[in-house]
Amino acid sequence: RHLLPSFLPLTYLQSYTQHMMTSLLQRHKVNVTVWWDGRIKRMKNTTMKSRKSQRCTQSKTLERFLSLHILPKSFVTRKKGVKVPPPHVFLEEFPMPLLTMSQIRHTLEYMEISLSSSSSD
Repeated sequence: RHLLPSFLPLTYLQSYTQHMMTSLLQRHKVNVTVWWDGRIKRMKNTTMKSRKSQRCTQSKTLERFLSLHILPKSFVTRKKGVKVPPPHVFLEEFPMPLLTMSQIRHTLEYMEISLSSSSSD
């Protein structure tokens, strides 16, 4: 449960978001505004199609792991068996939890961080 982003407890995400924002606001004295995509994303069609395909592949990888206990090749070495890869590999191999962005947004709102949406709404 501590390894796969798909099993990431939302309290960890909340704690990490608060830690990072507090660091930016207090230690680095940075004013922060978080910009979210609006409903209309004219310039992002290619990126959105690519990410949709990537999410499909990641979901299949997760399904193979959960149902057949088969890890992606990036988790296996010839000499040592299974290795724990760096966190970015998990994010590349497995899908992000569905509530991730909602939790981040909720945490930012709770912290009273300025949030804005693109004007194309």
